[in-house]
Amino acid sequence: MAVAQPAPLRSTPALSPLGRTLLAGLAAALLAAAALAAALRAPWLGIEVVPAEAGQALLVAAVDPQGPAAGALSPGDLLLEVRGPAGRAPLDGRLAVRDPDFFPTFEELDAFFRLSRRVATLLEGRPTLVLAGGRQLVLSPSPLRPLGSLPWSFWLLLAYGTVALLVAGWLVGATPSRAVGRWLLLSAVGFVLLCDSIAVFSSRELVLAGGAAPLVVAANHLGNDLFGLAFVALLWHYPGVLGRRWLLGALAGLTALLWANELGRWLRFPGENNLWSIALMVAVGLTLLAAQWRRARRDPAALPAVRWLAALFALGVVVPVAVYYRLGWDQGGDPVTLLVLVLGVVMCVYAGMLAGVARVRLFGVERWWVGAWTWGMAALGILAVDGLVTASLPYLGQTQAWGLALAAVAWLYFPLRQWLWGRIHPDPEGLVLPRELPRLLVEHLARARPGGPAGEEAGEGLEQAWGELLRRLFRPLALERAGPRAEVELSPGGERLYVPALEGGPAWVLRLPDRGARTFDETDLRRARVALALAQAFVPRWRAYRKGMEEERARIRRDLHDEVGGRLLSLVHRLEGTLEAGLAREALVDLREVLHLGLEEDPPTDLEILAGRWRAQLRERLEEGGVSLRWSWTPEEGARLAPEDALALGRLLRGLGVAMARRCPGGWLGVQGAPGGTGLLLSVEARGQGAGEVLRTLRSLAAAQGWTTLEVRAGAGRATGGWIVPLRREAPPPPEGLAEPGPGGMPEGRLWP
Repeated sequence: MAVAQPAPLRSTPALSPLGRTLLAGLAAALLAAAALAAALRAPWLGIEVVPAEAGQALLVAAVDPQGPAAGALSPGDLLLEVRGPAGRAPLDGRLAVRDPDFFPTFEELDAFFRLSRRVATLLEGRPTLVLAGGRQLVLSPSPLRPLGSLPWSFWLLLAYGTVALLVAGWLVGATPSRAVGRWLLLSAVGFVLLCDSIAVFSSRELVLAGGAAPLVVAANHLGNDLFGLAFVALLWHYPGVLGRRWLLGALAGLTALLWANELGRWLRFPGENNLWSIALMVAVGLTLLAAQWRRARRDPAALPAVRWLAALFALGVVVPVAVYYRLGWDQGGDPVTLLVLVLGVVMCVYAGMLAGVARVRLFGVERWWVGAWTWGMAALGILAVDGLVTASLPYLGQTQAWGLALAAVAWLYFPLRQWLWGRIHPDPEGLVLPRELPRLLVEHLARARPGGPAGEEAGEGLEQAWGELLRRLFRPLALERAGPRAEVELSPGGERLYVPALEGGPAWVLRLPDRGARTFDETDLRRARVALALAQAFVPRWRAYRKGMEEERARIRRDLHDEVGGRLLSLVHRLEGTLEAGLAREALVDLREVLHLGLEEDPPTDLEILAGRWRAQLRERLEEGGVSLRWSWTPEEGARLAPEDALALGRLLRGLGVAMARRCPGGWLGVQGAPGGTGLLLSVEARGQGAGEVLRTLRSLAAAQGWTTLEVRAGAGRATGGWIVPLRREAPPPPEGLAEPGPGGMPEGRLWP
């Protein structure tokens, strides 16, 4: 006999982020409606009061012209008590308190509740108000408060809670983590209860109807505890789970016990009226943030999120709470404006979460959600601007109003929106677009040498050039080498992108693009694959091009060496002992320098090696005229000249030697070179007849090369000059003891005695 199989259970489809947002908005609207009903169901006289006479009376600050007290009371009157058939009750400063936490103990809070109930009972009929001086007034309070009498703070507090719940509802649907979404939503529910209940309590005229005050205060404390506990639980779970779950359960149990104690009044201790809960949540929250920060030091992907949450908790919760209880209590009052400002700052925590989603991908929310909502709100903004302009200009025709609305959208709305979007989600500087990829590929890889190993300095090896291109494309927080990879891969969390090497060997590992502002996604994966495919197709062609270029350069070098060099060498031997032999020898030396420095792939332009060669060539030419040489050169490891500068400087020094031998026979020449931070400082001092003419000739040659001439001084039989030749890289400053340039540009004093 066949057994009937039970029908499979169908899971309820999950709501979309938009559906969750709408559901959160509906819940916020229902809670706001309940708060509005509680605020309107209260006896109303149409007055505003503040504490007076050291809290023993109430001072009338304003009178509503449409209220029951209009014409009977005026600003400045002092209210002492209220009387009725059920007895009497004092009207003191406790009735003007706008925050129940102003009563730190249960005894004070219960005394306020008793006074509130007595005054509410007396105001139900035709009470008698006793004023200072013995004057008595019989009034008929309205049992319902008009909607227009509610203060601006009431509506603003309701808006705070609604915004927080809407943001949390959207984040619950957008974040992939259920635990994070659950605690976000629970914190927003607590914040709504906190804002709505404090809106009712702070906006009351004197009292709430019947026994509503204890319920409103209990809801306020429940919202406060729920917000703090949920936010702490969020810090416990995100970005990584800390400790065991029973610890969080113990904290939740302790919080529930404190709130239940507020209802049952079982235990008495200082700060029993909600203050301990606030202090506990702040302390635990700071501790968890410190633990998450320490944990994130080993996980760069989590560090931006921890920093963002730390800023939100510190600036949006800790600082406002400390400021409020410091200013609002120590100065003996509870100003509504300060309360609204503080809760507004706390509400900005949720707005900051949205900004964190855009900047650091907070809670793992995909960025396309932010873009979709941004463009949706932009469309609504355009329609709003259009409707606002059209409605505010009824005297214009439809065409004129439409044109003005179009101008307002184009010249005001769009620039403002673009600026705001740029502040929230700035594009990386120098963003690489797909169409720019081939150009960047050629620019980076064409600068590399074909045979450069992967470990060479940046810009010298092909593999290093490939790494620099990846750095330019993605701007990673870190660029490292790891084991070999056959293809581009993305780590599960999007923290790392693995890109194969072009030359084989260890792959490139990119960590957190945009300098750690986000994680890698599928778009980055596709871009890396395209870049790798282009590079792999480019490298063989580039190698063939470089090989052909090197072969052509070698052919030219060989032809010059064999043909021109051979003929010059034959000419030198044939003219031996004549003046023309020296010219031929100079031409042969110049040819060798050109072959050595101008036509090789990577000519040896190390400054220390070149200096030794120049000294030998200069000494050889000076000896022909009996000119002595004083040479001083400060070595600098790694200092290099560009090949064209090396050729020009060698030619200049050889020409200097020939000119000194001809024009200053029997004199002497001093040359000093010192690599510095701005380049090679070359100082020359010549002694002998015609020395000034020799250095002036050098000045024109240096100017033609583009070098900086410090100064050329010529006197009787003595001339000095100085030039700065650019180095390939910045060298360290000259060592101590080297003469620094004086006001004229040359070193002070003589270079040689």
